Amino acid sequence: MFLTERRHALQRRMSMRRIFVGFVLALAALASCADEDSAPNGDSARAGDCTVRIEFEAVVYRPDNRVNDTLPRAGQLGNGQPVDCDGQQVPDLGTVTVVALKGIDPAVAVAVNDTQDELSGTYVAVGVTDAQLPDALIR
Repeated sequence: MFLTERRHALQRRMSMRRIFVGFVLALAALASCADEDSAPNGDSARAGDCTVRIEFEAVVYRPDNRVNDTLPRAGQLGNGQPVDCDGQQVPDLGTVTVVALKGIDPAVAVAVNDTQDELSGTYVAVGVTDAQLPDALIR
């Protein structure tokens, strides 16, 4: 009987160790995902995984799932270039049309029109804080 109790105690300790090791590994995996979601300048890619961004006149814009995509457009600004999280151009995606949003400073946010509709939407300039987002821009 003593041997059986000892074996059960040992199994419980081993089970607890496995749970602890699993927990530590899960935390490490989550931490590495958080690092992947941050751009080199510390700006969080709020849409989840790092997504394609748009560079226009030396400003990089990122998609932001909190912003209102239905704001009226004010006029075409020019062509932008899709870039990855490291700022490298993504030539396979060609160029996109960058459009001003009515009542929103283009230094804060712009709309993007993509002929294939893959990248169309509202983009916020990297580095713009929550406090700098105009109310009209937030859903």
